[in-house]
Amino acid sequence: MRYKIAILQRHLYYTLVVILICNSFFLTGTCIANNGYTPVQSYLKHILYQIDLGAENNVAAWYSSMLLFMSSIMCIVCFAIDCQHKKIRQYLNFGWIVFSLIFSVLSFDELGSVHENIGDSLVFKDAGKAVLGDDSSGWIMFMALAGFVSLFMIGFSLERLRSNSMALLFLSIGILLYLSNPFQENFEIASHQAAANPETWKRPVFFLFLEEGSEIFGSLCFLIGVTLYALKSLNSSQRGLRSIEIEFESSKIFRFTLLVIIIPSVGLLLTEFIFGNVIAQSQVGVPKNWFPSMIAFLIFLYSLNTITSLDLRHHKHFKTILLITSVLGVGLSLFYGSNLYAYPVQPSTTAALMKNMLSGFISVISFIPSVLLFIWSKNAEVKVGAFLWSLICIALFSSSAFAAEMAFVALCCLLYTLTIYPSSLNVIAPDPTTALPLALKEV
Repeated sequence: MRYKIAILQRHLYYTLVVILICNSFFLTGTCIANNGYTPVQSYLKHILYQIDLGAENNVAAWYSSMLLFMSSIMCIVCFAIDCQHKKIRQYLNFGWIVFSLIFSVLSFDELGSVHENIGDSLVFKDAGKAVLGDDSSGWIMFMALAGFVSLFMIGFSLERLRSNSMALLFLSIGILLYLSNPFQENFEIASHQAAANPETWKRPVFFLFLEEGSEIFGSLCFLIGVTLYALKSLNSSQRGLRSIEIEFESSKIFRFTLLVIIIPSVGLLLTEFIFGNVIAQSQVGVPKNWFPSMIAFLIFLYSLNTITSLDLRHHKHFKTILLITSVLGVGLSLFYGSNLYAYPVQPSTTAALMKNMLSGFISVISFIPSVLLFIWSKNAEVKVGAFLWSLICIALFSSSAFAAEMAFVALCCLLYTLTIYPSSLNVIAPDPTTALPLALKEV
């Protein structure tokens, strides 16, 4: 039995247009939120905070993070395409895996705000002392690493994308936009230090517009570049093809899902060890929030794609489950990625009541697929996964410092359960020309 991924070209273009609109919306909201005219105590201030790209632990930070994560996913798609169609120097295909890791790290950094203090971390300080003999040169070592990564990205792009000028152009623009950020930040630091009164100095909105704009449109350029490469690679090998189509053995989807679960699990443990329990602030992100947010976003993509790919006329209950988990996936991704689950509120206030009502609503919606999977499935593995998924209900109301970790475990259980459930229903045809999970096709 083989699986097939088929993503329509027009769907990709629609997605890119939507992202362009969202980028413009968040960038405009960032400028309005920092214009200095909004009353501090107004409700509008709280709303604008959520769409401020210059702040942390909000909807804008989550959006920026998931935009980079989408580029990471597309790099995996490019890797799969090259493995099937490029038979010469296949070792270079693994450059896409490195690209995917780079975009994943950037996505993680968007929620965790790691880069702002990474030069002062023990690892880079020790590296600076070992190489340069100065334990205050941690930032120099970090900039050297960033430069090396940029050179790798440029080199790999020139080698792999040279036959696709548009893809190379967009990827190069994305790299240049991101490389401009350190210079912009240094200029802002110099402006702050040169101010007559540094304590009252505030970053001009224009500087903020340039910095956040270069990041978010740089991310869009990355996504456009890898998407164009994927489309052109398949069009050159299969004339007239208007979608991204990949075939692979059914066993690989289970292996890939396990990797998606195991690798972030190790990453979460390392994050806990390195950063500990970070308290969210307006300018301090929470690194561990990325892990449940990322898994929930994958559930959203998987559920949405599977709905459009499988013939579920005789399995309408599974379609119902997927509809719920698609909405639930993007909702939970935002809920944890924007730190809403730990949003500070005063007890016995309207805000506290609204937060509890939101958690209760999400908990009820989350419990539905767990019950349906447990009742309708005859597969013991699916039943166990559905039962473990119900842990999300505990995580939603938990005031524990490990609420995000509990949510991550529960979301991993749901992702794995949704992956193995179609096989137990026998709705996946062995014919490789049939659209299978993760496929998008025209009806």
